[in-house]
Amino acid sequence: MDDDTLQQLQGLNSLVNEAVGAGLNAIQETHEGIARVPFAVLAQFTPIAPAVKTVETIQSGLTGGVYDGIRQMSNLAYHTVRSTLVQWQKGD
Repeated sequence: MDDDTLQQLQGLNSLVNEAVGAGLNAIQETHEGIARVPFAVLAQFTPIAPAVKTVETIQSGLTGGVYDGIRQMSNLAYHTVRSTLVQWQKGD
């Protein structure tokens, strides 16, 4: 494979990585915004407000952890493709 094709593939890999990251950020922000609504409503009921806050904190932490895991997998895929292309280029 020629150098131009490898450079194009590296560029495509970077573009896909950036697009996945931007899309994931937008989805996470939307998800978090939607999830806050019922917690805000329930927190207005004083007797259950502390429990609502606790559940919201747990839910937010779990959700954030899932999105972080997706980011890590996406970054792993990006670096794997990048390394593979570099090795491929060295092998030519």
